Amino acid sequence: MLKTLKKGFTLKHSVNKGFTLIELLVTIGVLAVVAAGVLAAIDPVDKLRAGTDGRAQANIGQVATGLNTYAAVYTYFPSGTVCGADNICSTWAELTTPLQTELGPMPQPATGYTYGTLGTATGDAVIVYSRLLSKKYEGTTTSRCNSTAATADTAWWMWYKTVTGGTGPACGTCTADAATVPTTASTCTF
Repeated sequence: MLKTLKKGFTLKHSVNKGFTLIELLVTIGVLAVVAAGVLAAIDPVDKLRAGTDGRAQANIGQVATGLNTYAAVYTYFPSGTVCGADNICSTWAELTTPLQTELGPMPQPATGYTYGTLGTATGDAVIVYSRLLSKKYEGTTTSRCNSTAATADTAWWMWYKTVTGGTGPACGTCTADAATVPTTASTCTF
């Protein structure tokens, strides 16, 4: 349909409305590139690990509170026959029975995480620890436990206390590899 305007100009009304296939494909392509960039910047896997690291730290704090309560009642940390044949609570499962009154169900690690403990036969000291996996703590050169070509440091959250010593610090420490767990000689590095 043509409409004649003054002085010979014509105005053409288009019957076709909408977008062409090319315009739609270009728009979808641009949105895909933006979405990929946002996804790479967010790194959702590391965000999930950071959340699980927080839960692991809270669980270690919860067990530390249970151990403090146990020591306040019995004047020593779990040891002896409540821990097993060697009289030392050296596994996470061995802490379950003595801490059942203080904690109820023992917190369990998430997939890929390691929780551990080591006590003494006399119950005068105990350490509980958890592996930390987010990039904030390990895996990059800017992590708390720097990873370089020569070493692949492993990050742990630990709580260590003796019966006579204070409240026990909850802190982070680094070890050379995942097979090397924190001990009573480990120092806080973060």
